[in-house]
Amino acid sequence: MTNSRVQTAITRDKNVKRSGATQVHGLCSTTIGLAPTLTEPHTKLTTDSMPKVEEIEGKRSLRGRPDSGIAVSTSSSSYTSSETPKEADDLDEAISSSSEMQEKVISVRAEEHTNLKSLVAAITKGFISERHKAHAIYCWLVNQDLQYFAKLNKKSGSPAGKLRNLAEKKISHATLYIDLAKIAGLKCEKIDGYVKNKDYYPGNAIESPKFQHSWVAVSIDGHYCFVDPQMGASGEKFVMDHYFVTSPDELVFSHFPKDKKWSLMNHSVTLEEFQGVVKTWPAMFKFQIKPLSMKSVIRTLDGRLSITVLLQNVAINPQLEYAGPGPIIDQDTLEEKIDHEIRDEDNAETYHVTLPQEGTYYFTAYAHVLADGIDIPVFQYRIEYKDEFL
Repeated sequence: MTNSRVQTAITRDKNVKRSGATQVHGLCSTTIGLAPTLTEPHTKLTTDSMPKVEEIEGKRSLRGRPDSGIAVSTSSSSYTSSETPKEADDLDEAISSSSEMQEKVISVRAEEHTNLKSLVAAITKGFISERHKAHAIYCWLVNQDLQYFAKLNKKSGSPAGKLRNLAEKKISHATLYIDLAKIAGLKCEKIDGYVKNKDYYPGNAIESPKFQHSWVAVSIDGHYCFVDPQMGASGEKFVMDHYFVTSPDELVFSHFPKDKKWSLMNHSVTLEEFQGVVKTWPAMFKFQIKPLSMKSVIRTLDGRLSITVLLQNVAINPQLEYAGPGPIIDQDTLEEKIDHEIRDEDNAETYHVTLPQEGTYYFTAYAHVLADGIDIPVFQYRIEYKDEFL
């Protein structure tokens, strides 16, 4: 699903409500480090309590999420409720975020090596810590051009042959990452499960072959951490960043392990709860966008509903799509059905939606990056409009 609408920055007034207008909070493109902070897992299930916006040391935070069954951090700086280990290696972190070191890793060419051991030695040369080695291998793998290797005629056991097998889907990103990481002396486990990928829509049953997926748990300084090189290999930097050492609190929205021990949380989420949570993208965590309702499907009897989002320093561009079963509704008509209300005192925006006819709709929120002029998907609801009284 794409969004062709152009976002325009305009002056804001408090408590503004405009029909069919998109207003922005002046998002500036920001840079985040290549490797997120290594954290300890801590997520729990809660009841459907109403959210409260609280002021904590000058920062607003959301305490509790209605309807989701999943509690996340109350910190306004991160969704994760975990703490950074005090023994974190500052030098290693600095090296991990160094553009020069990243370029050095990416420049290692698979064709110049006859075996994986030689390749790994080149990728991890000069790196000492487990985190740094794990990161170097991840960075190298997600930046490989698989279309290029699909055309090469190399032995299947060679590095280039392995990448050709990956391009032909004979092996997975997770499998290749584990092979490389183990040569580097890292302990890894492959996790099988399901993922809300680009083909997944809210309300779909997740137990389908097209949603089957594998990712990795790599041991770093005695703690298992999530790495998903397949999801990270999208070409977008902040997506690549998100899927290296992803917090369990964040991965729980998109990944469901068949073995519940690999949730790495105190309380694992059931399959029903996982399917019942709104579809999210990494941008939701990067830009700290917090929809108040986390239910994947919203139902309405009269075609009217309101969607509220907490956010700061970010422009949201909503899009409504009609999926049937009635006649096609053009995008301009649907665009006019969204009234946009801003409440500065709450750092909240509400989208009042009036649906033109019964059927299934998809509401997708996009973050608009002014500097790059692009819209990035954040979260998506499925809306079911059926007047049961007619």
